[in-house]
Amino acid sequence: MTRFFVCLLLSFAFTTHAATRADVIVYGATPGGFCAVIAAAREGASVILLEPTAHVGGVNTGGLCFSDSNQTVRSTVMGLFDEWHSRVEKDYQQRGVTLPYQVSVKNNDKWTYEPHVAAKITREMLDEAKVKVLTRQVLKSVTKDGTRIAKLITSSGEFEAKMFIDGTYEGDLMAAAGVSWTIGREGRKAFGESLAGKQYPKPKMRISGLGDDGKPLPLITTTDAGPDDDGDKNVMVYSFRLCVTKDAANRVPFPKPAHYDPARFEVVRRYFAQEKRPILPWDLYPLPGNKFDANNGIGKQFSMGLVGACNGWSEADEAGRAAIWEAHK
Repeated sequence: MTRFFVCLLLSFAFTTHAATRADVIVYGATPGGFCAVIAAAREGASVILLEPTAHVGGVNTGGLCFSDSNQTVRSTVMGLFDEWHSRVEKDYQQRGVTLPYQVSVKNNDKWTYEPHVAAKITREMLDEAKVKVLTRQVLKSVTKDGTRIAKLITSSGEFEAKMFIDGTYEGDLMAAAGVSWTIGREGRKAFGESLAGKQYPKPKMRISGLGDDGKPLPLITTTDAGPDDDGDKNVMVYSFRLCVTKDAANRVPFPKPAHYDPARFEVVRRYFAQEKRPILPWDLYPLPGNKFDANNGIGKQFSMGLVGACNGWSEADEAGRAAIWEAHK
């Protein structure tokens, strides 16, 4: 009996782990997330940055090769955002690469960079601030003390902090803590907004989206979007930003899908068959290193995004998002 009791105590000791503690814990290594944790560290706080995937830096290190700050009054966008870009520029200058812009000049030039340079600068800033970065930390639950988050439980551990910051794109930590939320778009009557509801700025295409059976072709999401005045629960399409090049020596070919079916893209084939000057579904922005940032075509008829598949992404669990990701890819 005594030996059995000792074994139980040993087993309990090996399966119980004390929570990792810090003054500030940020969940989500997006640009907002890593800037928040660096700022807190520079103020003297002990910090931890948790990221559910293996990727640090969000879109800024994952293919978004220029920031849309060219659409802002740049003199008002300073702080860590300006420092990050200045360090990107300096990295190129030290290697003898002349960029088509100067960060110190606050005009509307596109501030372009390659993803690997963005990732390098991000990592350097995190290391200099002595930020503890833990990846593959998928949020499982939180415990609260009243309205305050007391503990965050991930797939790999438990974390306690004086302050938690949600740095995710989807608001995962806030949702887990019970913060109310809504998704979709309002109708025009909700707030008296004439531009709410549904808008159709693109011209109709001179092709049919129906098959011989009268049903919508693959990738057509609906034949009836409902009244224009009404809102819905649809979400703006997500799309990959791709870093591409014409340099064969520095290029990785797009992998052929395991179950490729040309018939799935019949609506696109019809478009190219009848257009004398078809428009590709993407825009290409020049980058350093003889590369291009391939973005979903602004105002173009077809999308690089998997239209409709983004519905449910924010609410999905890890497996659900993985399935959407693979379908989109």
